[in-house]
Amino acid sequence: MGCFRPARLFLLTPLLVGAALAADPGADETSTPLPAPITHEPEPWEADPSPLLAGPRLEEDAADRTLVKFDFGGGLRRLDLTPEEAALDALNLDAETRARVDAIVREHRTFVEGLLRNDILSTLSAARKAGIKGGALVEKLSSELQASGEGGSFGRFRDRIDGALPDPERREFHRLVDEYLRALVVDEMQQSQTRKEKISLSDARVRVTLAMAGNELRRAFERQFNSRPDQCALVLAAVAPQEDQNPAVRKEITDLKDRTKNNPGGRDWFELVVRNAPSLSGEQKASMLDLLLGLPPLTQAQTSGNHREGLNEPK
Repeated sequence: MGCFRPARLFLLTPLLVGAALAADPGADETSTPLPAPITHEPEPWEADPSPLLAGPRLEEDAADRTLVKFDFGGGLRRLDLTPEEAALDALNLDAETRARVDAIVREHRTFVEGLLRNDILSTLSAARKAGIKGGALVEKLSSELQASGEGGSFGRFRDRIDGALPDPERREFHRLVDEYLRALVVDEMQQSQTRKEKISLSDARVRVTLAMAGNELRRAFERQFNSRPDQCALVLAAVAPQEDQNPAVRKEITDLKDRTKNNPGGRDWFELVVRNAPSLSGEQKASMLDLLLGLPPLTQAQTSGNHREGLNEPK
């Protein structure tokens, strides 16, 4: 079998072009004339209507703006922020609009931090244990995280941002978020195929939603985390005051102390709390969170002074 020789194509190309021109006598007459030589070299800023210090315009760089980025191995780089927050950071917002959306983001973060006190970590633990079969739990978890404000009075986080953005940026915001969420589901499907695991598209959505919910709660936990000396011993005494109580939790805390040289961080404690939340009583979980986090946000009833002062002060 003969092999393809690229060199022959290069040799034949001039001949073919010459033959085409010879076959069309009027080709030279109808061809586009060469431009006149430049007599003046323009300065870089001449014939440019935009100021030198002007920022990028939305219509110019929107096509290149994306939250979908890949690592060297071809995997999707997963965001640490929520997609909504990352999309806002990618937009070119004026100062007034930025102030409006920043206020919404701060309110949402405060709301999520408050959820940590409402046993949402037990729901996260149960959803993780259920895996792709825990679709109802994941939906409940996602709904709680999105319905910011007391009783959901503020409305969904994404909807609130939508109402604060002017029209061009609003469309771009939704495009960025939706594009990333689609890529996230596709990446989850591809990873499952690499692991030779068969899952449906809805299963991939459950996993993606669960991972994003856990990530947002972990960030809220880390924002409030209050490191202190002998924290492991204090938490151990709070959740397992007797040697025969909660042996599995006791072992986890002891192992964490040894592994981190008695200096675990917020992420370490978050994962430990989530894993062990179902086996602890409500009082034990409250005591543990009091020792790990800052003081909870004051409710209207507590502003009169009837709250636990000094509970989280380092000893």
